[in-house]
Amino acid sequence: MIRSLAHAIAATLLVQAGSNAFAADAGALTRDELNRCATQVQTLRSESARLTSESFDANAQKSAYDAKSMQLKAEAEALKPDDMKGSLALAERQKQHNADLAAFNTRIAQLRQQITDINAVRTQYDRNCSNRPYRRTDFHGMPEASQQAMRAGLSDVVVPYFDEPSK
Repeated sequence: MIRSLAHAIAATLLVQAGSNAFAADAGALTRDELNRCATQVQTLRSESARLTSESFDANAQKSAYDAKSMQLKAEAEALKPDDMKGSLALAERQKQHNADLAAFNTRIAQLRQQITDINAVRTQYDRNCSNRPYRRTDFHGMPEASQQAMRAGLSDVVVPYFDEPSK
């Protein structure tokens, strides 16, 4: 009985040691995974900067469209009811403004989708690449641009996002 208990404990320890070694080995990125991670870093570095810039531009454009909407509203309120020529001119400007707003909203929807997509890449990187070791030989076997991306990492990268409107 004692001998079989000792064998069971020894077998358990041996299995645990084997699984710990396997887990440590499984934690290291394979060459393909390392290349995918490097590609994600390159994508995140370039696209995050571009999308952040476009977000700032979109906010400025939104402010300009909001100001134009307020201006048109004020003009409509100041317009005399019997001013047909003024009413037609204002209606034409409002029609053009609404068309501009529709095009702007389409661009914003595309920007939102691109930001959603880049956030998915960041989530994938965090889940699959972040804080995982890799083999030095695999690293040195990658193209120079990929090596530079992995060296740079993502600590200085800000991935843009849209705040969801509060309910």
